[in-house]
Amino acid sequence: MAIFDYVMLLISVVLSLGLARLLETHARLIKRGSAVRWSAVYVAWLVIVGAMHVDLWATLWSVHTYKIWTWTVILGFFFQAISLFYGAVLIAPDEDADVIDLWRFHVENRLRYLSALVTYVVLGSYLGLTFLPAEQWLSAIYKAGLPMVLACVLAMTTSSLKAQRVVALAMVVLLAWYFATYLPGFSA
Repeated sequence: MAIFDYVMLLISVVLSLGLARLLETHARLIKRGSAVRWSAVYVAWLVIVGAMHVDLWATLWSVHTYKIWTWTVILGFFFQAISLFYGAVLIAPDEDADVIDLWRFHVENRLRYLSALVTYVVLGSYLGLTFLPAEQWLSAIYKAGLPMVLACVLAMTTSSLKAQRVVALAMVVLLAWYFATYLPGFSA
């Protein structure tokens, strides 16, 4: 096995745990029916956390042909996966309440899981510097990395419903654009 195979295996296990956490917790919320007050803002951030799991997996695949894997790069990818796992755990509300209000949960807990997303993006910016040509890296930072960090910070610092809706929608659109631009397809 090549070093990439070992790295991909390790990261895939952590990503799988995070995705499983997201899916299991929210399937349980769906089962609770009317005991859950859903929030579009919360669901948007849930989708963002899930999409970032897919992003890390796809990003790893896009660098599968690289032959040199330094410990800083391996640990960078590993810590990205860990930050997404924590994001997945922290975005999942406790199920012991009689009624779960997901808007209220978002307002009270967003600092925790959005900090995990900021960590993911910052580490991704560092790793991009390792694998991308300088011009492409700068473009990715200015067009995606910085706006994503700013969106998360804005969502962390304001509790206005209207602002939260705008930021969550902007982040979904930005992430969709990022996927279309930087992860257009997979090749062997």
